[in-house]
Amino acid sequence: MFDADRPVKSQRQDRLNRAVFAKYLARCMLDHKDPESMVVGLYGGWGSGKTSLINLTVEELNFAATNILDDEKPIILNFSPWSYSGQNQLIYSFFRRLSSALRSEPNLKNANRIIHLLELYVSFFTHKPVPKSLRTKRSFWEKITLQGREEVYAWESGRDLTLIKAELNQLLREQKRKIIIIIDNISRLYPDEIMQIFQIVKSMGDYANTVYLLSFDKEYVIHAVNKVHGVGGEEYVEKIVQLPFDVPPISQQDLEAVFSDRVSEIVATVPDETWNVEYWAEIYHGSLKSYFQTCRDITRYVNTLSFGYSRLRDVVNPVDFFALTAIEVFTPEVYGGIRENKDLFTDLLDDVYQLTDEQITKDKARCEEILSRSKQIPKETQLELLLHLFPRLRHLYQPGLQFYHSDAKARKLRRICSPDLFDAYFRLSLQPGNVLESEFDTIMSLATDMATFDQALTRLNQDERALAFLSMLDNAKFIKHVPLLNIYSTVGWFRRWSWFV
Repeated sequence: MFDADRPVKSQRQDRLNRAVFAKYLARCMLDHKDPESMVVGLYGGWGSGKTSLINLTVEELNFAATNILDDEKPIILNFSPWSYSGQNQLIYSFFRRLSSALRSEPNLKNANRIIHLLELYVSFFTHKPVPKSLRTKRSFWEKITLQGREEVYAWESGRDLTLIKAELNQLLREQKRKIIIIIDNISRLYPDEIMQIFQIVKSMGDYANTVYLLSFDKEYVIHAVNKVHGVGGEEYVEKIVQLPFDVPPISQQDLEAVFSDRVSEIVATVPDETWNVEYWAEIYHGSLKSYFQTCRDITRYVNTLSFGYSRLRDVVNPVDFFALTAIEVFTPEVYGGIRENKDLFTDLLDDVYQLTDEQITKDKARCEEILSRSKQIPKETQLELLLHLFPRLRHLYQPGLQFYHSDAKARKLRRICSPDLFDAYFRLSLQPGNVLESEFDTIMSLATDMATFDQALTRLNQDERALAFLSMLDNAKFIKHVPLLNIYSTVGWFRRWSWFV
């Protein structure tokens, strides 16, 4: 089961209660009485639901049109700029789409004249000829007088660009039909293409009786404008957009309802005897729910989870795997740190080396470094989740707190904290025999402490990755940033090791 991250298309699919806002947005555009053009902005970040909200607004516009006379119904054009590229291509495609939308309307007054003027207008900007089927039809006498010449290019009409636009605007003012042009996902465009859209909206296509609805991430667009002009991005956007709206925030209750629905489809595939409802509730409400801020976050998570769990279902604890997948999706740097430090998160070596105060301090420093790799999720939230998954960390962070942990029970329940099962959770992401560069740097930083360094190398040997580590020691790319003292310590360790062998 995969979700293609498709936006909702109708109120029947609206799980975030945004239909009321969409109705208000539609009425704002329909009730605009000023004949001059107006630009409405819909601001929202990545995954906030802008496209879904636009679909609901279009649905409301179409519904409202059913109660409006034919000669007053709005003409709606949904233009997708990311389908085109390049300055002339973007401008040309916009006006082609607008011309096509107007030609398909049966109740447009003076339609032929409006379309002809529009074609001349776009020809001035793009230097492309007027399509043959849309050129002015000449009478027999005119063909003889003009010696067969046609107005192929705008300048051949003998008319000035300003006069063409003035006549076009006059004809549009006489219309009872409002033209509503929707341009979504402007944030997907390159900075110069974003500027082209604004040029269309504010100078080329600022026609009378026309309303634009622009959807974009305001912060991204401001940054793009600053990149082109140097400064003044925010003022520029505010000058373009006359009526701004922010996408309504998603309530935690609505988000949790969507999450529950989506995850329940995967939970249904979990064997009943392996799903611990209390353990899942404790993890989800204690920390995991903070990982999800938008519906797109849920989609990313569910897609990854459905792929991984179906392949590892028989060897992992489902609740642990569900939690670990969130770490993998939203904090991949932390996920890699967990994978690379098996001895830190399990009791792999606790029976071999005593967990002294000094060792606790070192292990806690290692854990803190891993948690600091991601700024997306607060460190406290990450730690709360890790304390549930890896009881060993309680020795580091809650030394005075009594808790029960059984290695045998953890193994029976296929918990990730069991050293015997830890590697199975990373089976789909771990390359056999691979040592990541970050792990190499961490191990080399321990080289001046023989006991700790010995533990790290013992772990590599158990994972059959010692040879990969030795290969990296022989590679200048990896060794050049290592302090000289650490290199001497490493060489000394291998000399002693080879002597014993």
